[in-house]
Amino acid sequence: MTNYDWENIVKNKTIVELQTIIRENILGEQAYDHAKIELEKRQTKGKISELDIIATKKRKIKLISNSIGFYQIFGGILGLLYLISIAISLEFDFQSFIILFAESLLVAFSILAGVSLLKRNKFGVLFSRINQLLQIIFIKTTLFTYYYYSGAAFLIGTSVKNSPILSFESLLSSKFELNWNSESALSVSYFYLNIMALIILYILSRMKSLQLQIKSTNR
Repeated sequence: MTNYDWENIVKNKTIVELQTIIRENILGEQAYDHAKIELEKRQTKGKISELDIIATKKRKIKLISNSIGFYQIFGGILGLLYLISIAISLEFDFQSFIILFAESLLVAFSILAGVSLLKRNKFGVLFSRINQLLQIIFIKTTLFTYYYYSGAAFLIGTSVKNSPILSFESLLSSKFELNWNSESALSVSYFYLNIMALIILYILSRMKSLQLQIKSTNR
């Protein structure tokens, strides 16, 4: 057989068949040489393809980390500006001080979570998840009020006075409120879910999954 014939033959062989031809060397020197060349081509192609996949995953992780990182820092800066405006105009009492202190911690934590993601810190995803989990629920009853958002909030839920009403709202700022027994029984109660926080949590989960895939590939 000619070299051309062997080239066509080995192209139609599986990797296992090529390995058998090389290992047993029963078809002659030409078959051995062409099988070896074809196997090396396929292995090289496989490695390049795998490296491309890993590189693509790393680019996705970088994009997600940077986007969510900058978003959380942006939310923290909005919160800082809001705190400054409140601090200038507020008449301080103990309750106001506690609320302002708690909001300051949340603002700082949002910035910390963002910076941790940008620096690829091992706690970046954990801090960001905690930061978003705190922003999922907006609730107000006759007993207490709680909400916190840093950056944007897209809300879907219901408000109740005489009858439940499904409503949607969007917010852009950074605020925190936690009050006990602050309203009368006649006040409007509400319960909202922050879709923005849920979306970010989902994206963070996808990013964590990509990180684990890369880690398992490198083993």
